[in-house]
Amino acid sequence: MARHSLRSREGYLLIDHSASPGLEPGFMERIGLYGAAGLGEGRRFETATLTCCHCGGVVPINPMRSRPLPYCAKCDDYVCNMPRCHKYCTPFQKVLDQAEKKGIHHA
Repeated sequence: MARHSLRSREGYLLIDHSASPGLEPGFMERIGLYGAAGLGEGRRFETATLTCCHCGGVVPINPMRSRPLPYCAKCDDYVCNMPRCHKYCTPFQKVLDQAEKKGIHHA
């Protein structure tokens, strides 16, 4: 079985304001995309994304980030910055499987 690199699991985010007036000042900083500050008319922002292996949330990777991304050695995958995702190792796929089993038994 071929192993995939963590980078091969990345997604992609593109925000394109080439035909719009852009965003209000400070919006991108409020949602945590500091590298996209001042994304105004005629501007584009592109970055990689990761999916947290514990909660399934999609997180844009700040292109100006210098520290390593949070990682779960048990899952061999990235996690987001939510404290619960660092404290407990419950893979999101397992949570979905448990929810599906409960749904089947209650149907």
